[in-house]
Amino acid sequence: MLQNKPHGFTFVEVMVVLLIIGVISAVVISRADFTTARLEGAAEALKTHLRYTQMRSINTDFVWYIQFDATSSAYSLFKEGAAAQIPGDNEPVIRFPTGTTGDCDNCIISFDNRGRPCIDAGAVTAIPAAGLYIRISDGTNERRIDITPETGFIP
Repeated sequence: MLQNKPHGFTFVEVMVVLLIIGVISAVVISRADFTTARLEGAAEALKTHLRYTQMRSINTDFVWYIQFDATSSAYSLFKEGAAAQIPGDNEPVIRFPTGTTGDCDNCIISFDNRGRPCIDAGAVTAIPAAGLYIRISDGTNERRIDITPETGFIP
């Protein structure tokens, strides 16, 4: 005679496995550090905006620069002293994410027609030989964006 052997899992076994997966997922998500991701995103966005400003200065006959506002943790793009808008952003003022602040040695970073970084709105005063950096912080973590003198390289 053939015996009826049970195949598969019972409903109770499936529910126990799903419950265990749910508990593990809740623990992992609660320990995830989303502030670090927010900080990384802000740093990468600022690098992109700096590179955009540099390329606009090289490709046009105008001086483009970014001016930082330390009091509101924001920065803006300017073209020959007039406010400009970064493509893809709806606001002319770009604010750092909530809980994130930006700080720089000098509050204006411009680029001359060769892409060399300067520390004034007229792209006349070259940055010091030691370089220039912008610090982005969320209170516990920090990212530093360096701008290389003479070349304007932003790693």
